[in-house]
Amino acid sequence: MKLWAEVFHVSASGAGTVKWQQVSEDLVPVNITCIQDSPECVFHITAYNSQVDKILDVRLVQPGTRIGQASECFVYWKDPMTNDTWGLNFTSPIDAKQFRECCAVVAV
Repeated sequence: MKLWAEVFHVSASGAGTVKWQQVSEDLVPVNITCIQDSPECVFHITAYNSQVDKILDVRLVQPGTRIGQASECFVYWKDPMTNDTWGLNFTSPIDAKQFRECCAVVAV
């Protein structure tokens, strides 16, 4: 699946202040691929900027990753392996919903 979004990453300062830092300059194509579906689902999420530099290359594992939603278009999650928090600001609520449904825990 390919969706368009701005990519964000949480950065912490030495003073312990946490803030969202925009990684992409603009909207970029975000690719979501399921690379494993048993015993757990592993999604490979990548994004490249306009210079074709890889700016996002993470794995999202379910069950085990809680996907939050800060607004109708902004979705975020924390990688339990690296403790990195990533956010995607989609162009529409429909795209945010598609991402959440794609990467959600599917009960069998």
